Amino acid sequence: LLNKPKNAISTTDDERDRRTVLDVVEKATGKRVYPVGRLDRNTTGLLLLTNDGELSHRLMHPSYSIRKVYQVETNTTLGDEQLSQLRQGVTLEDGPARAYRLDRHPVLANVVRLSIIEGRNHQVKRMIEAVGAEVINLKRTTYANLSLGDLRMGKWRLALLKEINELRQLTKLLDKKSLDL
Repeated sequence: LLNKPKNAISTTDDERDRRTVLDVVEKATGKRVYPVGRLDRNTTGLLLLTNDGELSHRLMHPSYSIRKVYQVETNTTLGDEQLSQLRQGVTLEDGPARAYRLDRHPVLANVVRLSIIEGRNHQVKRMIEAVGAEVINLKRTTYANLSLGDLRMGKWRLALLKEINELRQLTKLLDKKSLDL
């Protein structure tokens, strides 16, 4: 689990020699790992890296409805009508999208917590734009059963065996690799 900093590219290598998420976790595991999905260059937060191709594929496949939660700072306070639109669904160029859960930040008026299960390109930013606002900062705080907790920006930790088994249960990969805890 990596708390991805800004300006780190969610890829294994970059043709323009920019800093990648693999540069951040440099030889952490001794195994070849790669990111599960992507976060935009300027998006921060939870990024899972793995060497398990089948688990990675299933985590990204829409049929498994893997929940992703984002803290979204916008350029304006979203009104009740805008929040309602996001909950009911907005139309994007690649189809409808909706927030499966959406809550206002308890203190910051221009921050919401938005949960989605799809993972389309720039989806959260496009959803916010569809209701007439702009994303200023975007941070993924939760991916499936995993959360950042107190993991500082730019730091990483190994996933616990319990967390890995929960991911395997969510994606229906219960086999000899799953251990009883």
